[in-house]
Amino acid sequence: MDAILIIILLVFGVLFGIIGSVAGVGGGALHMSLMILLVPIISIYEVSNHEARDTSSFIIFLFSGIASISYFKQGKVNIKLSLIFAGFALLGSITATVIDFLFRIDDTVLKIIIASVVLVSGLNMIRKAFNSLKREKLKQ
Repeated sequence: MDAILIIILLVFGVLFGIIGSVAGVGGGALHMSLMILLVPIISIYEVSNHEARDTSSFIIFLFSGIASISYFKQGKVNIKLSLIFAGFALLGSITATVIDFLFRIDDTVLKIIIASVVLVSGLNMIRKAFNSLKREKLKQ
C-alpha cells in the first residue's frame, strides 16, 4: 500500500472510531464512503460496494467490541435489553447474509439501500437535534 493511503486510513480510522464510539453509531456510512469515494482517488485500489460493505462490517465489529467492553465495565449497559435486541439483530444479519449469498444483491440496489439508510439516519439525527434545541429554548 502507498504510504499516503496508510496515513489517510490511519487518520480517518481513528476519527471514525472516536465518532462511532462517542456518538453510539456504527460508522458504516463513514467507512463505506471513505472506501468507495476516497480510496480510488488517492491510490490504485478500486473498492467495490460489496467489498466496502463487508470490510466496514468487520471494522465495526472490532471497534464496537472494544467500546462495548468499556461501557460494560462502566455499568452503562442494560444487559437484558442488549441480549434481546442482539438476538433479533443476529437473526436479521443471518437472514441478510443468506439473501445476499443466494441472490447476490446488485451493486445499484446496494447503493440505493446504503444511500437510503444514510439519508434516513441523517434526517433523524437532524430532527432530534432540532427537538433538543426547542426543548432547551423552552426551558430558558
